Amino acid sequence: MRAPVYLTAAILSIAFSLGWLNHHRLKAARENLGKLTTEVHKREMAAASQPGSRNQDTKRPRQDGKETVRLLVISCFDFQSRMKALGKQDSPSFEQLDEFMLPLWEPLESLDSESLKSLISKILEEPEISKAIRQKIILAAHQFLALKAPLSSLDMLNFTAPLFKDDRRSEEILYGAFFQLSDIDPMGAARWIRKNSGGPIDFNGEQSKNALIRMTARKNPRQAFQLFDELDVRPSEKIFGEMVQDLQTTQQKLEMVVALRDYCASLADETLRKNLSNSMLKSIAHTYRNGNLNELKNWFESARLTPGEISDCIGSYYYACVIPDEVGMWLEYSWTKLPLEASKERTRFWVNNWTTDDYRNVGEWLASTPAGPMKNIAVRAYAEMIVRYQPQAAEQWAMTIPDGEYRDSTLKQLYYSWPKTDAAGREAFVKRHGME
Repeated sequence: MRAPVYLTAAILSIAFSLGWLNHHRLKAARENLGKLTTEVHKREMAAASQPGSRNQDTKRPRQDGKETVRLLVISCFDFQSRMKALGKQDSPSFEQLDEFMLPLWEPLESLDSESLKSLISKILEEPEISKAIRQKIILAAHQFLALKAPLSSLDMLNFTAPLFKDDRRSEEILYGAFFQLSDIDPMGAARWIRKNSGGPIDFNGEQSKNALIRMTARKNPRQAFQLFDELDVRPSEKIFGEMVQDLQTTQQKLEMVVALRDYCASLADETLRKNLSNSMLKSIAHTYRNGNLNELKNWFESARLTPGEISDCIGSYYYACVIPDEVGMWLEYSWTKLPLEASKERTRFWVNNWTTDDYRNVGEWLASTPAGPMKNIAVRAYAEMIVRYQPQAAEQWAMTIPDGEYRDSTLKQLYYSWPKTDAAGREAFVKRHGME
């Protein structure tokens, strides 16, 4: 079953900060609205039945958009009257405002875009309605308008934004409309931004432009890149990094790479082209961190990254990006992809950190790792870390390094780091290795 529109609006976290609606509270709220509607009609019929009334037709008014708008405005006045009786006309609590809004979601959902615009205009024209109530009902109307006619929501924002100048709710309205337009008409949103630049409220800032580009990148990566020219935005590593943050599936990431290749091919500056491409590829690679090494490898293959691009992506990972169970696998993979010096540096640094976190697992990994130059570097880093509290074990590990200069320098470093409280052990170590 399709979720009601008002629930869809409630869970659009990128745009709105609505809470979940409790079923029983919602049911009670609907009943309260029904009582209010009945009471309004009773009053109207009573007034109409008075002698001299110009309209004595007691037929219930048709529940069309105009009637719903009228009842919603009356609801605002009714709530204000109740708050005035409590001495909170200008400062109702968040809980009271939420209770006020509960019965209004369904009638708001029923309104078409023209009726929602009419409601917003009427609320703005009612100076007797407090600011807090106007903000609440207008924000809700904007949310539904953004779902049904996002460009209309943006147009109305020119009139409603001053009402929210002291907080960030105008941004919620703006981004709610952008979220919808990013799927159906991102260029229309770009035209709106250009049209509304330089006015009393300038929506033409970097934050607004970047938000539209980022949202569009989720489903329309090619159009997201086109927005750089449409919005006169200079491409940067920062915005490229933001564009990949909402990509969830491998397919989305592959489509982004294809669009990236095409866009970068259009750039004349070779240095800029390379820097931006590497920046985005690394940003996409980082969406696989914390336990997804095999998925990352598959993405490298599917996206057809060059060896140099893979090396840059792997090199951008740092120790904190990797879960403990994958540190060893990451190191072995890095040995096959990184340049020699970068691989050595990573091995020393990661083994040091890993030993601090879980020295037993490091030892088990080393014991199962095939011999080779990079393993020797890992062994030395491990031995130099554990010599402070397990000097004999450190010595045994050092002796697994093939005989030669590298082993000798490792043993010498262990000598310098041997615990001072173990003078006898240190002396025996010197004799065993002819360091006298």
